[in-house]
Amino acid sequence: MAKAELYFEALGRFAHQFAMVEALLHFKFIIYAGIPQKIARMLTGRMALGDLSGAIKKMVEINGWDEKLRTELDVLLEQINAISLFRDRILHRGANIDEDTYVSTNEATYRMSEDLEVLKFNIDDLRHAIRDLRCINLRLFRLGSHLEEMMSPMNLESMHRQIRNEVGELFGPWQYKYVQPDTPNRPTQKRFRSQKRRRASSP
Repeated sequence: MAKAELYFEALGRFAHQFAMVEALLHFKFIIYAGIPQKIARMLTGRMALGDLSGAIKKMVEINGWDEKLRTELDVLLEQINAISLFRDRILHRGANIDEDTYVSTNEATYRMSEDLEVLKFNIDDLRHAIRDLRCINLRLFRLGSHLEEMMSPMNLESMHRQIRNEVGELFGPWQYKYVQPDTPNRPTQKRFRSQKRRRASSP
């Protein structure tokens, strides 16, 4: 298969898996909030992913979840955040193929030349993110489930079947590792401080 076709196939799977996780987070907020579904949907229907994650963590805290469950939720949300940064860059900016590397930049939208970002990644970065998103989706589903009123019987059965088939892989180490964009026009010292802050806020 041509490199471009490999990329677009992986990109489609990546976008699909991310959308599945995002949808499940909305379902989870509705359940955890403990308020009428119509009100919960009004609150989060257009909420950005980061804000939605924060709202879910707050609901879990209010509901008094035990430490083990809260730790599991934190682990999942941290990896979602890392993958979300990757997703936002490549879906909003696109990418060009340079041999075995894909290059995504913000050259069309940066405000100042020092804000230029050049993200270089490969097909394995996408595949690893896809794998992690599948695991996140299934682990989120298991976490205080009670989704019978939210999901169709067909989707519920599909989730249960995937868990049965993949239970051995769900709790392995994350495969996707944060891909740091280069900032070639930024002074070295400032670039170092910026990258240090990004690493501190991302797994």
